[in-house]
Amino acid sequence: MSLCRTLCFFLLLPILLTSLQAQGSSEDYLPLSDARISRVSDVNAFVYRDETSIPLEVDMLVEEGDWIYSMDGTVVISFANGSNLVMQRGAVIYLAELRQEPYDAEALGAYGALEADPSRSVTRIFLSEGEVRGHTRSLREDSVFRVNTPVGAAGIRGTRFAVSLSLEGSRLTLNVRNYSGT
Repeated sequence: MSLCRTLCFFLLLPILLTSLQAQGSSEDYLPLSDARISRVSDVNAFVYRDETSIPLEVDMLVEEGDWIYSMDGTVVISFANGSNLVMQRGAVIYLAELRQEPYDAEALGAYGALEADPSRSVTRIFLSEGEVRGHTRSLREDSVFRVNTPVGAAGIRGTRFAVSLSLEGSRLTLNVRNYSGT
């Protein structure tokens, strides 16, 4: 990371974490969930957890509170609610909140095999750098899938989307695209 990007990241991180806490947590009503790495095309991709850097592998579980870095390729993350997220080259995300009511995964399918959100879920991701593309399944009315950045946020519901954050000089630019759905 360049010096300017590193400084912007560390200057904006406290603001982000404060805003995520201010939005409230669903911790009081939903148990922790997780997500699974379903594809890695980058030997330099890793998760930062408990002050340790761990190389990403297919089928590895990632959890709320993890930072995920895709340095030279793409990383595909499949969430328990059936949604998928593709981290593009150079993307950095923080899994701020992964919550979901328990459901029968054997009967309904799990992760990428689901056609719709099987139970109430809350997914909040913080994109600190780069681009992510994704596909959320049809979410329940009481479910949330949100991508936050230092300069804005996108609420996603049953759609194919892309969210990118770029630094041009001293200017952060947020771009949100909807490819299909709502």
